[in-house]
Amino acid sequence: MRLFRATVALCALLPLTACAIVVPPLHSPTPTPLPDPVTTSKSAVPQEVAEEQHPQKDVTVGEFLNAGLYRPESNAFGTFRPCAEISAEQWQELGWNVEDRESVSRNDKPSKYSSLCNIKAVPGKNLGRAFLSVKFEEYDKETATDNVRGDREDFSTLEVKKPKGFYVYATDDSFSSTVTQTCMAGVLTKRGRIAFGYTSPFIDQSRMGKTKVCQTAVDSLQRILDTPVFAPAPASAPSPEPGAQAATPPPQPGPVPTPSPAPAPPAPTFTQVLGVGDYQPRDQVAPIFNPCTQISAEQWQSLGWRRTPDKTVADEYAPYYSCIFRNHDDKLREVFGIEVTYKTLDEQLEKRILLDKVIVNKPDTYTLVNFTNAEEWNCSVGVVTSLGRITATYVQGRDDPQPRITKKQACQRAVDQLQTVFGLKYEPPAVTPKPTS
Repeated sequence: MRLFRATVALCALLPLTACAIVVPPLHSPTPTPLPDPVTTSKSAVPQEVAEEQHPQKDVTVGEFLNAGLYRPESNAFGTFRPCAEISAEQWQELGWNVEDRESVSRNDKPSKYSSLCNIKAVPGKNLGRAFLSVKFEEYDKETATDNVRGDREDFSTLEVKKPKGFYVYATDDSFSSTVTQTCMAGVLTKRGRIAFGYTSPFIDQSRMGKTKVCQTAVDSLQRILDTPVFAPAPASAPSPEPGAQAATPPPQPGPVPTPSPAPAPPAPTFTQVLGVGDYQPRDQVAPIFNPCTQISAEQWQSLGWRRTPDKTVADEYAPYYSCIFRNHDDKLREVFGIEVTYKTLDEQLEKRILLDKVIVNKPDTYTLVNFTNAEEWNCSVGVVTSLGRITATYVQGRDDPQPRITKKQACQRAVDQLQTVFGLKYEPPAVTPKPTS
């Protein structure tokens, strides 16, 4: 996130530099161990059923970005970081242990390049070892289908049952002594292309043996992605009041007790928030959301905004986008700016301050911020999304004939404008298929 500056002179206003294996639910106290990859040859769930679980559907910009789902201090953007974003307890329940977890916690920062996670089986629950690598990589480069394979075998013809969007391929580690026991399962998500490399402890170089290893890789990755994004908190029984009498008093006439509130909806899974199944294997995704181009000029115009003639700031500070809008009539009655960055909340607050004493109608996951020298009629609101930290700024312009608004009013307008943007229909970028030879 580069600076979203607001100067006192509004003529220079806002230069935005500114898996199919049958397993019990994850809350089950006794999860079933994954089957032996040598003795299991079929997924228990037909591929056709799995493919129907995550169809393409119309969504809003906010739904696509998972806006409002994450706490302000979280960094749930950049390449998916499974070792850090899935808790140690969840990994244990899945039958895996993360290797060198201290290093994972120390290096947990958003990245547009890659993330790596090495896991090993929990004895009695899983077999073998595995790793997850996530990159914003092209399919052909990741699987080597566009190059000479050399000794790499083509696994695409194996009879592996896969959910929609999943694929399998051979590892490129030709020097590994376990190359014949390893299969890669992959799937493209909105936070990068996930490669799951599973190595079986058993050696079976037959076609059936390789099929079983690849099936285990697919099923294991699917189960990992079906993990809830937030580990459920243990329920605690209410403690009795100090000095409360043990005896129960006789019932007294009184008002009818109000019904208990409805239980909270279940936490979303990584399959849902990452858009697993929404992409074809050869699609390509951007590492960060660009509101300047991924929201069309017509959509901005429908909200009453016209883009100012500045260029999208991206090259110098990538990953970073920002754009400024004003009213259609070229009058500076109102100005609205929006920026998307990979900054953490602490990094953002190096240049801004929290407006925690300004009370407006907003979701709890939205954060009000401002530069220290911002005018009273200027306010920004930030929210974490799956494709970057978004900060929107509203400024009452110099040409507005109405009296100057208060900070609270400016903040409410910033929130309302951002909510309106999130309510727009998301229009996926056009995908140009790569010609096949």
